[in-house]
Amino acid sequence: MWPPSTAIQESSNRSADPEEQEEAEATVVATLAWLWSVLAEPVLDRLGLGPRPDGDTAADPWPRLWWSPTGLLNFLPLHAAGTFETGASALDRVVSSYTPTLRMLGESRRPRVPAATEPRLLVVALPRTPGMTALDGVSREVMTLAKRFGKLTPLIGPNATTENILRVLPRHPWVHIGCHALTNLAQPSESHLVAHDGRVSIRDLAGVRTEQGELAFLAACDTVRGAPGIPDEAIHLGAAFQLAGYRHVIGTLWEAADDVAARIVEDVYKAVPRDSPIASGIPIALHTAVCALRQRYPRVPSLWSGYAHFGP
Repeated sequence: MWPPSTAIQESSNRSADPEEQEEAEATVVATLAWLWSVLAEPVLDRLGLGPRPDGDTAADPWPRLWWSPTGLLNFLPLHAAGTFETGASALDRVVSSYTPTLRMLGESRRPRVPAATEPRLLVVALPRTPGMTALDGVSREVMTLAKRFGKLTPLIGPNATTENILRVLPRHPWVHIGCHALTNLAQPSESHLVAHDGRVSIRDLAGVRTEQGELAFLAACDTVRGAPGIPDEAIHLGAAFQLAGYRHVIGTLWEAADDVAARIVEDVYKAVPRDSPIASGIPIALHTAVCALRQRYPRVPSLWSGYAHFGP
C-alpha cells in the first residue's frame, strides 16, 4: 500500500500534484528493484556479501563497497538498490561509496598534511537567496553544527558571496554547504552553487586546491549529478570538491527536500567526533542516517536514496 498523499507532502514539503508524486515514487521503487535484480544482488552475492546476521554490529563491522559505474548507471542510486517485495537491499548488506575512477580513490586515501592550527568547520549557509525559494532547513543545519562543534567559520546569508567562499575555502579542511545548487545539463562545467551575489561554478572550483581537505558536505540539490550527454565524465560539484582536495564528499543525485536534508545533517554529524569531523566514520554515519530515514518513509525512496558518499 502506498502512503497517503498527505504523508508524502508532509515528508518532503513538495508542491507537486499528489497523484503525480505517487506515480513518481512508484517509478523510483521499480527502478530500485530492477537495479537490485540485475546488478546489485549478483555483485554482492559474487563477492560473498550476503545478508548480515542480527546482533552486535560492533563485533561484526559493516563491510565496505566502492561503486565505480559507467554510462547512465552514474545517474542511479546503486547503493540503495533493493526490492520491497522481499525486503532485500544493498543498504542492509554493505556501506557503499562511489568513486569516479580508481585513481581518484587512490588519491583520496593519501595522508593529509596536518593543520598548523586547530581547524574550524567552514559553514556556507543561505536560508534566503535573492530570487529563489527559502530554505528554512538550512537555519536548522547551522544550529546543529554550532551546537555540535562550537567553533565555526560562518559565511551566512549576505556574507556568503562568491568572493568570500572561494577565498576562505582552501583554508578549511572541513566544509558544510547548505544552499541552492543548479546543474547545467548543456554545459556541465557551469553547474554551480548559488551564492548570495552570484554563483560558484565547477569552473571556479577548478582553481581551488587544499592539501588538508577532509570533508565537503554538500547539502544541496543535484551536487553529484552529471550530464546525460557525457555520462562517463564525472563533471559535477562533488567531483570538483574531490579534485580540489577533499577526500570525503557527501552529495545528492537529485533534488533534496529541505526538511529531510536538515534531518540527514543532524544524524550524520551526531555520529561524528566533536574534535575531528573527518575520515572513516563519515561513510558509516551517512549510511546510518539514510537507513533511519528509510525506516521513517519506506515507500518514499526519493527522499533518502539520492544521498551518496564519494571517497575512501
